Amino acid sequence: MTMVSKTLLALMCLTMSWTAVAAQDDDEPPMPRERMQQRIEDVRKMKLIDILELQDSQVEKFFQLYNSLHGTVLQRKRDMDEKAETLKRMSRDASSSLQPQIDALQSATHAFHQAIEQRNAKIKDVLSPQQHAKYLVFEAKFPEELAKMLAKRAKRRE
Repeated sequence: MTMVSKTLLALMCLTMSWTAVAAQDDDEPPMPRERMQQRIEDVRKMKLIDILELQDSQVEKFFQLYNSLHGTVLQRKRDMDEKAETLKRMSRDASSSLQPQIDALQSATHAFHQAIEQRNAKIKDVLSPQQHAKYLVFEAKFPEELAKMLAKRAKRRE
């Protein structure tokens, strides 16, 4: 399958999945967090294939490495979020000693940032310099683009 046909197939699948999400009844409860996270990751991967213009030989190699490294990033993010929630709960109680939780959150934040740096550095090995540049821009801008997509979806549900 050529790169163009793969991209078109991926975009069609993406369009169908987002259309299905948008077509949900207004009375329907929000999508479970895990399912929403999976859809976000699917969108991320489709966009990466398109933006990086990965060739057939690169796709498997790239995603084998990316999935492993990105999984670590996601785990570090969950750890950081858990520490933040703990600190938030404990900060409501004036009698709590907060320093251990502050230290834990700072450590988790540092581990999260290190995982991102490691992912971005190792991904460089399987991409051309131009693809690596596009990848870094994508990773920097994706959260903003995702927020816009989710806001648009929420507006449609109103």
